[in-house]
Amino acid sequence: MPISSSIGVRPAAGKCANLLTSPVIKCIKSLRWSYNSSWRWSPTEVARKGLLIVLILGLIVGWRLPWDRYFALEGITVEGGERINTAQVERLTGVHPPVSLWAIHTQQLRQKLLSVPWIKEAQVTKVYPHWLHISLQEREPYGIIALGPGQYRWVDQEGYLLESLNYPPPEPFISGVSIVETPRGARIAETGAREILRDFYRLDGRRLAGWRELRWQGNSILLISRRGWQALLPSSELSAHLSLLSRVLVALKADRAKPRRIDLRFSGEVTLGK
Repeated sequence: MPISSSIGVRPAAGKCANLLTSPVIKCIKSLRWSYNSSWRWSPTEVARKGLLIVLILGLIVGWRLPWDRYFALEGITVEGGERINTAQVERLTGVHPPVSLWAIHTQQLRQKLLSVPWIKEAQVTKVYPHWLHISLQEREPYGIIALGPGQYRWVDQEGYLLESLNYPPPEPFISGVSIVETPRGARIAETGAREILRDFYRLDGRRLAGWRELRWQGNSILLISRRGWQALLPSSELSAHLSLLSRVLVALKADRAKPRRIDLRFSGEVTLGK
């Protein structure tokens, strides 16, 4: 009885049938060569498979082209945009009839629209077979910032810059902020300044109307009243510090005191200046 049979090794296609006459390493290499060589394609097989791939691609293209013509874009509808129309959308996105709806990438179009500073949100939907629907949410003017002498801009609630003002603002404005460019447009850089923006313009009309300017100074703010006197406050908890300022003003009025500056930056202290 051959030793290979006694240990349960079956000859592999005539190779390495006898482990006593062939080293184990040579046997393994021989088997690996046999396995690899069985997967090698002849030039005829390569040509045959290449022709098959070309035929499949041809069928796909031939099937899709008529459908592309059927789904050709005829128009774009825009909802919720007061500052934008269809012609502007086509210019911004580069999408024009009669491009196929299949060739339109809605997410790419959405990102292009969101790069416009006054567009807050955008949704792009394909309406088969021939239309593209765009729904927009525009940014709304919320406050006014001063960028320099005579340079005023509307900003939205998140601090993004909108239109310029060609005249001195009738409402109080914020100055001293930095501007940074973002993928969504120019924006107030300081997080604290954006919080002050929201708190300041959230005040009721009567309290807001008494101020001419809020000057951002980092850890503090300087409020300048329409009568010319000033108040220094911490740059946090604006509403609470304005309530404290109101109580101080009542006390000063009772004493007939008219300071030019009131400093409330330090807890428990009121400093008056001329």
